[in-house]
Amino acid sequence: MAERKAATASSKGQVKSLTSQWGGQIRKRVERRKIDPRAAAGAEGSVGLRLTVTHGGALAGVSVARSSGNATLDAAAVQAVSRAGSFPPVPKGLTDAQYSFTLAVSFKNSPRRGFLRFSNKSGANVTTGRRTASHPGKIKTKERS
Repeated sequence: MAERKAATASSKGQVKSLTSQWGGQIRKRVERRKIDPRAAAGAEGSVGLRLTVTHGGALAGVSVARSSGNATLDAAAVQAVSRAGSFPPVPKGLTDAQYSFTLAVSFKNSPRRGFLRFSNKSGANVTTGRRTASHPGKIKTKERS
């Protein structure tokens, strides 16, 4: 009987570890697709989302579990999850048909975050640019004198 309890505890620990690792992969995927909304006008906050993901990695549902108090930030967090598309499939060792996670998505106002500053060869014009979410390699620029 003691051996059986030890095996159960070990498998519970393994399940927790696998779920945590998989949840980390899901978090990274959502964070990469997060865009700070311009309509929020520098607002900061954290949105608690409830995600349900199927065994194959498909998003089965997303909802706001804890609002940031700003509807624009809440919507941006839900959109980040939707933009993530499908997620990695469940790791071997997890057997449920679907799993639910609570995920906190934070938005912080940083005046320089995402912006690049540089000058042309003569140094006369300073250009600022921001990488766009849809084209992270491209930079929108605006000339300043």
